[in-house]
Amino acid sequence: MKFVHKIAGASSALLFITILLLNITQYLNVKAQLELTIEESIIDIVNGVKNTVSSELAGKKSLAKYATNMVEENPTHDHITNVISQPHIKEAFLLIGGGYESDGSHFKSDPSWNPGNGWEPRERPWYIDAKQESDLIITDP
Repeated sequence: MKFVHKIAGASSALLFITILLLNITQYLNVKAQLELTIEESIIDIVNGVKNTVSSELAGKKSLAKYATNMVEENPTHDHITNVISQPHIKEAFLLIGGGYESDGSHFKSDPSWNPGNGWEPRERPWYIDAKQESDLIITDP
């Protein structure tokens, strides 16, 4: 093998190794940047969902407090039924209901909902928690 061929082979090998190392470096840099971008995007999405849920919940709490204030003016069964049957209130919640401390009778926004004969609202966890807090509470669905 001639010296010129050896130089050409060595130069080709050196060029190949240099290009290979540059490609590996570029791949690792692009991969790291892509992972960072994906992580930032996920954080942005999670924060967006968190803000949306917080805003929705705040709106529903405000509407529930407004309805409660209206009911407190005249806590009769007919008035409560009238308040919780208002379109904006009824559309905002799947089911609105409650019970009277005095006799355990209950009211609801959906006439087709039947909790059963033995249903006692004063024994429900939401009733007990709301009574202890003396304020609006939020329970798990």
